[in-house]
Amino acid sequence: MATNAEVVTLNNAFTVNTGMPVVAQVNPNTGLQGQQNESLTITGMFTHWVQNTTTAMFSGTGVSVVSVTVNSATSATVVINIDPAAAATARNVTMTTNAEVVTLNNGFTVINGTPAITQVNPTPASRAN
Repeated sequence: MATNAEVVTLNNAFTVNTGMPVVAQVNPNTGLQGQQNESLTITGMFTHWVQNTTTAMFSGTGVSVVSVTVNSATSATVVINIDPAAAATARNVTMTTNAEVVTLNNGFTVINGTPAITQVNPTPASRAN
């Protein structure tokens, strides 16, 4: 502090600490049962993600990771497939880079797919006499 000729100093009075790594957001944060190649943007804070090192995981069964592309130390694009029989429920999203493991609890939710007729067999119909 300085006031005119008076100067007072307190050494080591302020410290900047490193923030705690976290997954801050998954966008979009929902996907339909049966959806394939859904692209998600995952945003971290104070993370250290690295291409070809960072992995992604979704809790439970039925959500598989196709690819992880690290855009920066705090941003990744994750492509997933959702099994048609996957439970419609919230999932934890975990990103791992070496010893850094960060999880967003209930960060992604599988929602019920829309029922649809995908095939009729036999396809040709004959008229009864």
